[in-house]
Amino acid sequence: PKFEEILTRLRLQKRGTGGVDTASVGGVFDISNADRLGSSEVEQVQLVVDG
Repeated sequence: PKFEEILTRLRLQKRGTGGVDTASVGGVFDISNADRLGSSEVEQVQLVVDG
């Protein structure tokens, strides 16, 4: 699967190295949860573990 598809399935999002709406440098991205409110840290980690 493509990188974007994996991020979507795991409910993650990418940002460039300079933050929102910036490009990556050297193929490095900042990866964070797409869901920020309404779930606990444990629930968010479990989503990634379950894939």
